[in-house]
Amino acid sequence: MGRGRKTCPECENSVGVRTLRCVCGYKFTIKKKTVKKHVTKKRGIKECPRCSTLQGVRTIECKNKDCDYEFSFQNAWFKKKNKEVDVDWKDLETGDQIKCVKNYGPFFVTEEGEKIMMGEYGDYIVQGININGIHAHGKEGMVFIRMREQGLDDDTGIYRMPHKIKLKKKKEELVTA
Repeated sequence: MGRGRKTCPECENSVGVRTLRCVCGYKFTIKKKTVKKHVTKKRGIKECPRCSTLQGVRTIECKNKDCDYEFSFQNAWFKKKNKEVDVDWKDLETGDQIKCVKNYGPFFVTEEGEKIMMGEYGDYIVQGININGIHAHGKEGMVFIRMREQGLDDDTGIYRMPHKIKLKKKKEELVTA
């Protein structure tokens, strides 16, 4: 039997595949195609492979509380290249790479109520530590990051607030990298 042909089960006659009724009277049954339900998704929407819930493309975990599926990302846009961890500044060692978070540290309040930040922010490498703060080296050169207790300096009017420090890499990690 050639391509595009089928055999009648009653008379064993060869007929075309689209033939609905054979010459002998046999009626071929037609298999219905199963149409896959196609949901037209808008741009920026993805479907959970486990529960088929629609959600935003930047969703990390499925919003369906019964599912809890975690999406994996190849380009990992949401992951930080350097995992930063809050750290006690007294535990830092010479050579550690740190980050001073912006809008933390000493500040001055003007008569109009405007808050002017006086502290350091950015990435630094620890050079040394004393009881008042951290000696560090950054893009602008050497800096002293004050870590004293909170309070208002009556002489200058500056509010002393310790900086918020995050550890980027320990000295050992810098050497191996």
